[in-house]
Amino acid sequence: MLRPEKVIRKNVSPVEVGKYYLKAELGGIFPGSEETRKTIDGAVDALDNHNFWRLLEALSFSYRLNYVFWSISNTSFSWSEEQWLAANLTL
Repeated sequence: MLRPEKVIRKNVSPVEVGKYYLKAELGGIFPGSEETRKTIDGAVDALDNHNFWRLLEALSFSYRLNYVFWSISNTSFSWSEEQWLAANLTL
């Protein structure tokens, strides 16, 4: 069984995972300067809990059609930050 080279952080919150996803998606939709990126990141970080989940669901289901929302919001999953060898990954 493959394992990561290193577990950087265990028990990363689903909200942190979702905000990372939102920042990546919105950064692709609204490319621009470093200032634009900081504005997007700040707006995502400032979302209250209710609007965070609403935006995550809307982007996942309506814009990207990738249903990432189900994985992030599923409480039976646990999240961690890990370092993997690229040679061990299959896309």
